[in-house]
Amino acid sequence: MILVYKLSKYRYTPPYGNLLYLPLRDMSLSSKSIDSYHRTLAVTDCSLNGKGWTFNGTSSLINTGSDFIGTTACTIMGWIYPTGWGEGGIAGHIIGNGKCALLITSADAGGGLLNNARLYSDGVNKALSAANSIILNKWNHITGTRTADGTANIYINGVLSGTANQASGTPEVGANNIIVGNILAGDKTFAGTIDDLLVFNRVLSVQEIQAHYIATKGWH
Repeated sequence: MILVYKLSKYRYTPPYGNLLYLPLRDMSLSSKSIDSYHRTLAVTDCSLNGKGWTFNGTSSLINTGSDFIGTTACTIMGWIYPTGWGEGGIAGHIIGNGKCALLITSADAGGGLLNNARLYSDGVNKALSAANSIILNKWNHITGTRTADGTANIYINGVLSGTANQASGTPEVGANNIIVGNILAGDKTFAGTIDDLLVFNRVLSVQEIQAHYIATKGWH
């Protein structure tokens, strides 16, 4: 069964458990988050391009003002249009709190898979999408899910990518506020555009992930 989300012209109504909703294509750079929390965003060196907010690969970031992921189950989901692999050509962080992080990378010091997405729960251990699952200069729908014990899955364009139910470390309390497009230190900047970014306090079903992908792909 495919779920259908209620849409407005530029937004959809998230299912329950939504902690953060950033339909960035439809927000000014001074906007608050479009969710029940109305989080105040501190925006550094981002720009609008009609499809989302562009991150420059050197200094851009959004500080959401708090850590609302913590150690609970969660889902992180959104659209990315990477123009490179991030600052230094190695890693571009999409969102994270210093412990839990979703990012893309082209390199692995351990000789592992390349050109993929990674989801961390403790800042050290990671779940990986398949090699070459992230494509530059193209819209990619990316989702990371994590249970309270750190069991993780990554979906690209609504489809499981990489091994199912990987260990991403025991979830730890965040080291800082949730940062979008970078880390707090400012040296792992995403390069490209991010849009329709969401965080939930539960693991979304495959049907819910696919429903978001189908409902929003026409905007990208």
